[in-house]
Amino acid sequence: MHLYQPYSSTVVQGLHWVSLAGALGFGVFHLLFGFNYLVGCLELIASPFLIFSLVRTRRTGNLSRRALLVFTLLMMTAIAVFTYDNGFRGLAFVFPVVAGLFYLMPVAAAGLLGATFTLVLFALGSHTVGADMLLRFGVSVVITYCFIWFLVMGQKQSLSRLNRSYLTDPLTGLANRRSMDKWLSHYQGDPHSLCLFQLNIHQFKSVNQRYGRATGDALLQQLAHRLQMLPDQLFADGLIGGGKRLLARTSGDEFVLGLPISRKQHSGRVAEAIRHRLTGAYQVFEHQLMLTMTLGYSRCNLTTPSDKLQQANLATTQGKATQPGLCYEFSEAMAKEMQLEASILQGLKRAMDIGAFELKYMPIHGLATPWCTSAEVLVRCTLPELDGVGPDKFIPVAEKYGLIYDLDLWIIQRCFSEIQSLSHSHREEVRDLRLALNISSMQLNNPKLASQLLSLASSYEIDLNRLDLELTETAMVSHTSEGLKMLTELRRNGVKVVLDDFGTGYTAFTQLQHYPIDRLKIDRSFVSQLEREGAEQTRSLVDVILRVAAIYEIPVTAEGVETREQEEYLIKRGCHQFQGYLYSPPQSLEALLAARRRQMAGSPAITSVPAFD
Repeated sequence: MHLYQPYSSTVVQGLHWVSLAGALGFGVFHLLFGFNYLVGCLELIASPFLIFSLVRTRRTGNLSRRALLVFTLLMMTAIAVFTYDNGFRGLAFVFPVVAGLFYLMPVAAAGLLGATFTLVLFALGSHTVGADMLLRFGVSVVITYCFIWFLVMGQKQSLSRLNRSYLTDPLTGLANRRSMDKWLSHYQGDPHSLCLFQLNIHQFKSVNQRYGRATGDALLQQLAHRLQMLPDQLFADGLIGGGKRLLARTSGDEFVLGLPISRKQHSGRVAEAIRHRLTGAYQVFEHQLMLTMTLGYSRCNLTTPSDKLQQANLATTQGKATQPGLCYEFSEAMAKEMQLEASILQGLKRAMDIGAFELKYMPIHGLATPWCTSAEVLVRCTLPELDGVGPDKFIPVAEKYGLIYDLDLWIIQRCFSEIQSLSHSHREEVRDLRLALNISSMQLNNPKLASQLLSLASSYEIDLNRLDLELTETAMVSHTSEGLKMLTELRRNGVKVVLDDFGTGYTAFTQLQHYPIDRLKIDRSFVSQLEREGAEQTRSLVDVILRVAAIYEIPVTAEGVETREQEEYLIKRGCHQFQGYLYSPPQSLEALLAARRRQMAGSPAITSVPAFD
């Protein structure tokens, strides 16, 4: 262990200049005045090594420890010669030199060399004093040398504690992110056997929120204890081999394991063993907590350890989004998806900068009239780089990277602007048309949405009584009290709330009475299966949705209607509105109004059954 620590470049260069001035000055002095030619020569010979270290320090910021060690050894020889000629006066140089050795070489080597050098100088100068003076000098040398050792060992302990705090997670005692990065960059084991696992605790924040941070910290400590015992347990079971291992906590609820696995062993089996040993019940204080985690891992042979970690992170992220609590191995499909996401993100940012979007309107037909009574507003990206990339792909990317707030606001403003621009020439048609705007579930946590929407509606003279906001079912399940207040405020101003994709989430039917819902939309995935053989379960679910909606007196719209058979099935069971390619594809607002005029001129109405509207 070296005690040398990197000081600022200015300080190091200053020390070099002072030492160089001393070495050159004394060397020239000894040669010119004839005190000791050998000492002068040794000091001048040592100076170039100091100059070399100085030049390196100026160029790279790091001194040359080897050059400084050679300089020190030459100066030690010069001091020894000086002591032999001048007696114990040479001992004045011994202690700074001995102290400096500990910064140039390992502690044990510096201590041995320093003690040897001190004894040599003591012996070389002993012939110049008597026995009593020799004893006094000996005692003082021993005491001074002991103080040097106290100083060195104290600093060694301080550096050891500093390194531990710098490279160790203080709560769990595991390696931290800095230590993990160092381990990965210096890994020298078999790259084919190294498998990196990333563990993410499911809903750990809820533990802190419900039981307090002290309980959450205690849970992490218990998990860390299991992690520390895990490699030996896996080795005993024959699942991993010997070699370097990594156990690190990289964030509040995230851990990384690096384990050597034999080529014959399957990584998936090891991953399941890890998950099995770490999940389950934890007794923390008076609480019994059930811990589940998502585990992603990578063992790709042609990648570096750092790349494997990135791949394991991607597997964990996708696993959490798909089904938390399971093990997921990185695959090439994930890599392609990651590249696609990156290209969509780059294109989306550019599209938002230049406004490369357009709105399309999907007509919604009711039972009472042969023409569409409302339309759903859809966004399309016109950027050539994102040709073929629909909202089903770029909207999730916008949500993931926080672009959705600006995008939703742009859609609302553009929609209101188009309505206003047509209100002069088609005032009655526009005023009679109801519009449905999709907003992201993330907007339920946006306290500005209500005020922004109301302000835009006022600026563009939009009648909020003709406006619907569509939210997905899962968004309503995970709503916050603030989001509920925002929806309530919008409803007070005339906006209706539509629950989109109903049946694909987890809303209990009995909870409909607690949500501010004005209409349900049956997801297109159910409608598309109504005619298929063996789809009795889907038809039964659609029947149940329509019956329960009737009980709560909530109108229902069916999405994705493409055939008359689907339409007839839904009409007979009391569905109220329909949208899909059976009636029209998405189109511009002007095209929709033109088609609406033609329908009003003579198209037959949809045959209906008694239903409320």
